[in-house]
Amino acid sequence: FCFLLLKRPLTEFQVLRGGLDAPYAELEDGRISNRLHVRVSNKSRESKEYRFMVGENTEVQLITPRSPFPVPGERMLTVPLFAAFSRDILDSGRARIMVILVDDGGEKFSQKVTLLGPDERARRSK
Repeated sequence: FCFLLLKRPLTEFQVLRGGLDAPYAELEDGRISNRLHVRVSNKSRESKEYRFMVGENTEVQLITPRSPFPVPGERMLTVPLFAAFSRDILDSGRARIMVILVDDGGEKFSQKVTLLGPDERARRSK
C-alpha cells in the first residue's frame, strides 16, 4: 500500500478541444490552427514549471502564452494551447499527434491528440 502511494503520478494532464464555434481555423500563411485547452494538475506540494513538446510529428508547432508556465503545488490550472500545422499532414481532415508535457525535473507525460482541419478529398469529390 505504501509503495502505491509513493509511485502515484504527481502530475496529470488532459487535452480538451477548445473552439466551440469551429474545430479549426485557417491562418493567413496557409497553415491550420487548432485551439485546445489543457488541464494540468500538480499533485506535489511544491510549485512546478511545465512546457509542451510534440512527439513524433515535428511539423506541428505548439504555442502557449507562456513557456514554461508555473502550476502551484496541489493545484490545477487550465492552459490555452494552439497547434499550428501544414494541411499536408492531414489525412481525411485529421492528424494524430503526441502532446508531451515536461516538468522542470525532466519528467515527461504524454497524450495522443487528434488535430482537425479541412478534408481536401471530400472537397474535391463534390
